[in-house]
Amino acid sequence: GIATANYDSVPLVCFTGQVATNLIGNDTFQEIDIVGVTRNIAKFVIVVRKREDLNRLIKEAFYIARTGKPGPVLLDLPKDVMAELGSDEYPEEVNIRGYKPNTKPHHGQILRAMNMIYDAKRPLFLIGGGAKIAGAQEEMCKLMETLKVPVVTTIMGRGIVPTNHELYYGNIGMHGNYAANQAVNDCDLLISIGTRFNDRITGKLGTFASDAKIIHIDIDILLCHALLLCFSCFQRFFFPDCQVLDCCATPTKHDNSHDDSSKSYPLYLHIVSSIFTSAKV
Repeated sequence: GIATANYDSVPLVCFTGQVATNLIGNDTFQEIDIVGVTRNIAKFVIVVRKREDLNRLIKEAFYIARTGKPGPVLLDLPKDVMAELGSDEYPEEVNIRGYKPNTKPHHGQILRAMNMIYDAKRPLFLIGGGAKIAGAQEEMCKLMETLKVPVVTTIMGRGIVPTNHELYYGNIGMHGNYAANQAVNDCDLLISIGTRFNDRITGKLGTFASDAKIIHIDIDILLCHALLLCFSCFQRFFFPDCQVLDCCATPTKHDNSHDDSSKSYPLYLHIVSSIFTSAKV
């Protein structure tokens, strides 16, 4: 369950019992090194060693699980910590010095994406579960219908747009259909949002969207670094409350030397800026 939540970006907080703190590491009866077992399959794992830290760590656990790239967090509770009485005051804010998810889009990357979308003759959206986690169904529908760009999805992304919409081609990969897979092969720009290009959807990397440039939008920059397939990588995510359409002017290709890009590229700037803004995560 923890590993599945980690791979599917599901926010999950797990509480496990542990032997008393003075017995940890002594091969005590029923002691399990749960931190070592789950370290590589959880987003964050910690042993609560002081009762006064319990309330703060629980608050931080839920915050870490929901923000950035969602995932499982495990709190290991020693027997003596659980038995000790203490304050029930729950902190209202979280301030973790080493954990500050970035929520601001990179302007230069947005401009590059806009030019790539403008130049594309056969663009295609590939939507994964990340867009659904961000609650971006309405924004994705507006974007698809405004740009008249078709959409294919992964299994986790199915439902981000109505399945009976004329611009929706279906799922791709080994569990997908012929039309969706053929659309990926024929596109010249693949705009991937919230998916990690696993082998269930790509098959052989050498033949997957072989003629296309790829814009990869994901909350986890490590995925971008790991995918040599990507033409360009953006570490942003959908913003669930963004205003996708602020105007409907016809876009013109953006000149990077222009100071006010919103005048020369009004529609695309608002749309793409919304996409590359980080969600609650």
